[in-house]
Amino acid sequence: MYKKGIYAKYNEKEYKIIKKDDSITLISNDPLDMKAGFEVYKDGILTKNVSKEELSNPCKIKTFGRYKGYDLIINGEYNGEYLLGADSKAANELDFPMTDKYFYEKWVPKNEVKLIEERKEIEL
Repeated sequence: MYKKGIYAKYNEKEYKIIKKDDSITLISNDPLDMKAGFEVYKDGILTKNVSKEELSNPCKIKTFGRYKGYDLIINGEYNGEYLLGADSKAANELDFPMTDKYFYEKWVPKNEVKLIEERKEIEL
């Protein structure tokens, strides 16, 4: 599983967060988090509302997939594969089919992709 979006630590564990106005919601897929007050939202997704004072190390995370020497956009994850996106130069060398004008994508097995996280500290 790769990370994309805004994250922060709550009780020393990192969670994806959704911030709307002054409201902050933690997102989890770990059933053990129900012991920490998370509630079922739907389909295995758990949520918990917290204040920003309860959080530490807020950051924005982008994850790229390094595949055959190229750092590519990850556009999806399913059934042991990542959907990687590339520009025309990388696509020509990697044999990615065109999926939109000037954009190319291909499903690649996860074991062939190294995840590279880019973190940027932010204020909440």
